Amino acid sequence: MKKWKYVIVAIVGILFAVIYSFRTAEIYDNNIDSTLYTNVGELTEGSKVSQQFTCTQNGLNSLELTMSNLGQECEAEYAWTLTETESEKVVAKGEFTAGEVDNSKNMVLKLSELEESKGKQYVLTIETESIKSEHGVTVMTTDRSLNEDGKLSINGKESSQVLVMKEQMKYFNTETFIVLLGLIAYLVFLITFLNRLFK
Repeated sequence: MKKWKYVIVAIVGILFAVIYSFRTAEIYDNNIDSTLYTNVGELTEGSKVSQQFTCTQNGLNSLELTMSNLGQECEAEYAWTLTETESEKVVAKGEFTAGEVDNSKNMVLKLSELEESKGKQYVLTIETESIKSEHGVTVMTTDRSLNEDGKLSINGKESSQVLVMKEQMKYFNTETFIVLLGLIAYLVFLITFLNRLFK
């Protein structure tokens, strides 16, 4: 019975380490205080925002943006596309409404997994399709100093900022996995040792 307990603990520990070894990557400096974020301005009729970035790992499956809904009952509609720069191929596209933008959490743009995305340059473009109310939404930005490759264009004009955006991918971080596995093994050993010591 004791052996089975150790096996179960080992399996749970490995699963825990695996789950926490999948990572996201920011295209911005995440050390900057969020209170210092600015934005691209209200996305009104005809607005267009384009963010260039280079994917850090394979398996890109979504993009997470910090956005803000500027009107409580906004009926604006937006379209987005993700284009691979080299081939000029649109690899993903979608739509969302202002009502889907929740100020309390980030907006996630989901796409079919891009297995060979590491090192490739992409451009995310967001355009206003229609707006039937006084206010729309905006996308938050921050300093671009740590990402010179991340060119941001707002209505055709280049900005010195970068979108507050994260890449989400099935990226297995081996280093994190080994460290977590080591910590779990140490805790199991320590608990076992203490149990034997105070029996």
